[in-house]
Amino acid sequence: MGIQIFELFHGAVLAKIMRSYGDRPVVLRLVEVNPKEYWSVYTLNDEVHLVVKYRTRANKLSKGRWSWNFVFSPEEIHLIKKLQDDKMTYVALVGGQRFVGEVMEIGLLSDEEFMQLAQGSNESGLAITMRYQPGHQLRIVHNRKIVYKIPRSKLDGWKIPGG
Repeated sequence: MGIQIFELFHGAVLAKIMRSYGDRPVVLRLVEVNPKEYWSVYTLNDEVHLVVKYRTRANKLSKGRWSWNFVFSPEEIHLIKKLQDDKMTYVALVGGQRFVGEVMEIGLLSDEEFMQLAQGSNESGLAITMRYQPGHQLRIVHNRKIVYKIPRSKLDGWKIPGG
């Protein structure tokens, strides 16, 4: 059986987490939920939830810049809020491409960052954009405004609670 796109992008996030911890132990547990609800949730060190959302195509901008658009439905936002009632919940945004070797990025939103964005959502959900520019931090854009600048290495240096 071939590799599914879901496996490829989720695997990138999980591999970065495992490799960044070196010899420190990390417990990784898949949270199994109804796949019709949301099945992109992992629990790390039994302390924090990680939601992975990916896009397979980027929009090419000028001067080597790229952007990825992410849409969270009202149901997804509701589930993430429900997860946050249990544990801190981070969101990994994976910006992919059609071809391996092209620019791909992972932006990690903290519990608080995502909730601030979600508070402004409406009945149609939440739409955000992650922008990449060589030599700069990732930009998270909402309503045409840069709301966060995220280091490209944030996931690599993430100190996962409970570790």
